[in-house]
Amino acid sequence: MTQQKPKKYLWILSTLLPLLGLAGIGLYEVTSVSFLLVTPLLFIYIVVPALDHVFSQDDTNPNESDVPKLENTAYYNWILYLMIPVHFFVFTFIVAYMVSEPLMWWM
Repeated sequence: MTQQKPKKYLWILSTLLPLLGLAGIGLYEVTSVSFLLVTPLLFIYIVVPALDHVFSQDDTNPNESDVPKLENTAYYNWILYLMIPVHFFVFTFIVAYMVSEPLMWWM
């Protein structure tokens, strides 16, 4: 595994992905259109798979034989550890928003 990993340091941005869940709330607060609360779900389940289909081949991805070595790398473990509090924050914020706001999803 002596190859250069050009995208290694971009993985830190993956810790921000859970914040996408707050985008729906932000859009709803700005526009008061309740359908916009589901935009994060639409993005994750429609846009991301479509982009994956378009850009599926990436020659800079590691080989299958390199994956066990990468799983034991401290850098990727710390990215995982950074994501945990972000997930808890987003989950807590969304639940608090749901119980404190009069959301009329049927309108």
